[in-house]
Amino acid sequence: MRKGFYFSFDAIVALTLLGFTTVLLLWSSAPTQSTGDITTETFRKTNTLAEDSVQMASRSSLGQAFTQEEVEHYINDTELEKEDSEKSVMDVISVLWASKDTEAAKNISKEFFDGIISDGYGYRVSISGDEDTLIFNSSRLNTSEALAKSQRIVSGVQKNQPQEGYLSRARAEQVDKNTTEVFEIPMGGSAVSGGTSNSLDLTRHFELDAEDIQNATLFLSIRTGGSDPNSIDVQVNGQDADFPSTWDYEVDKEGNHLLFHKEQVTDMLQKGWNSIYVSAKNTASNKEVDGAVQLNPGSRVSVTYRSNQTGNISTMFSDRKYFTNIETEGHQNTPHGVWQVMSYYVPDDADVKDVALQLSARDVDEISNRNETQVWLNDELVNATSICTSEAPGQCDGEQDIDFRYNLTNHTDTGTNVVTVYIDTFLNDNGSISGFGDDNHIELYSDPETSPSESSYLEYEYERSRSNLVFGKIELARTERFGGIRSNPKTYNTTFQKNVSLLSTFTHLAQLDSQNVTVKAEYGGEQVAFQSPREFITPTDISIPPEFFDITTENNVTISDECTNKCDVLPETTFERRLLIKSQVPYGDTFQNRSSAQEDAEERLNKTLGEFVDATEIASDTLSINNVPWLFGPVTFELEVWKE
Repeated sequence: MRKGFYFSFDAIVALTLLGFTTVLLLWSSAPTQSTGDITTETFRKTNTLAEDSVQMASRSSLGQAFTQEEVEHYINDTELEKEDSEKSVMDVISVLWASKDTEAAKNISKEFFDGIISDGYGYRVSISGDEDTLIFNSSRLNTSEALAKSQRIVSGVQKNQPQEGYLSRARAEQVDKNTTEVFEIPMGGSAVSGGTSNSLDLTRHFELDAEDIQNATLFLSIRTGGSDPNSIDVQVNGQDADFPSTWDYEVDKEGNHLLFHKEQVTDMLQKGWNSIYVSAKNTASNKEVDGAVQLNPGSRVSVTYRSNQTGNISTMFSDRKYFTNIETEGHQNTPHGVWQVMSYYVPDDADVKDVALQLSARDVDEISNRNETQVWLNDELVNATSICTSEAPGQCDGEQDIDFRYNLTNHTDTGTNVVTVYIDTFLNDNGSISGFGDDNHIELYSDPETSPSESSYLEYEYERSRSNLVFGKIELARTERFGGIRSNPKTYNTTFQKNVSLLSTFTHLAQLDSQNVTVKAEYGGEQVAFQSPREFITPTDISIPPEFFDITTENNVTISDECTNKCDVLPETTFERRLLIKSQVPYGDTFQNRSSAQEDAEERLNKTLGEFVDATEIASDTLSINNVPWLFGPVTFELEVWKE
């Protein structure tokens, strides 16, 4: 039998006086948008259809919705009794679910909703309790079209449950878990014109709220121009990271060295602020070689640590992401500059409140008839600023420190947003970055540890629908390598553990070079999760809407790049899933003694938490029952409807 909550005797009496009628608490979620091409009218129709269908299921009795012959069939062949024919269709489906007769629940769901949901729409019925169960699915969920949900909370009398003995529930008061956090080192670097030499000094600061670090790996994907790979200096918190002379991947592309390597840095990290320092001195003098030094997709720090935090589920979300500090120094009268790519994620159901970019730079060269700073969001140039006030050639030859703030709220989309900042630089059609700053020092400034308010950062805030919040659950993050060999395209297959909710999913892309990347997710049909907003501009962190996955079956993630020359997707690409695992289990079966009931509750709790979470402190509640009905619920009855 399904597990549920045991109600007090007063509640039982109240329910008895009401004829054990089902408690219904109503809400309807807002429609979820997965593409900007869907019209408001389509959403309205889909949402209305979902709500009306659930309303009919809650008001129509089994006897009204089905013929007498069909009703008698269900009474004779299931746990249903004659008086159940007066209950609503929703109640009957829920009772059958609680009795583990999902086949009968499926048949009633199909027969009833097929008759009231219009042609051209797909739907599925599910019930979420201590176990999440898909009752019926008319077709594959199509999140590229309008999707609406309507839900009810349902409870009722459990069939054939012993009415004397002890039953117990348990919850995790304290936990110890392994979780993973990934800190992106964004794509970006220096820029030169004419292939002459320059240097790059890069410092990435990140804050780690963890003491018991289990594993930490630094991944670095870098293009060094025509210089010697051995000239690269990598430090973690001031300690030499000991990058070897032989990299994991090292290829030559048009005279440039493309390098990728991973290195264990577990013992070098600490709780609080950490820093990754990369220095590359490009000494190439070949005018045919683009001498710019830059990081490519794949640079990041992945940290797995033990934590006792359960997570904080809230309607409001805000974050501030600091840029990497980049300094460049030109040589031999080399025009140069700096640039960087930063990504941020907004869920499909979010209401964006504010997105702001603060850009701080030092020693920016004043150049006549040039926009010394450019800010792009996705494929849109949202700001181009000239700090030189004179149009006469040669009249602007000084330097300025700049501190600009841009409002990006109205330019932000759902999904992965990509911000690109250029300082004394611009992107060429062939993917190279040209600089036009004078032969001196230029810096994109960011030092959040000592000067957070003066640093360059991106901050954003949004509010999510309350119906997407899940309480009584523990947040957990896991990452897995794609593995295999490098290829283009590259596919990763994954399944999800049962009884979890997907909070968010990401891929952390790793490439030696990148041009135009597409990320697709599928479980029977492909859906595009991401497309590079502009050629040669691709972040490491790419979000995939959780709605693109079906936790009941195998899922595929495929990454491809239009570039066919050294742009393979590397096996070091990872898939990250942020999960919500239930931290409590309801009252279970009835036992003859108290200790057996408590042991059962704790066993069910540990099984629910799985291998990645340990309950270090468990609280349990045990009840003695005697000749009273046993109830299931409350559980969530959900109908999802989409345009096919």
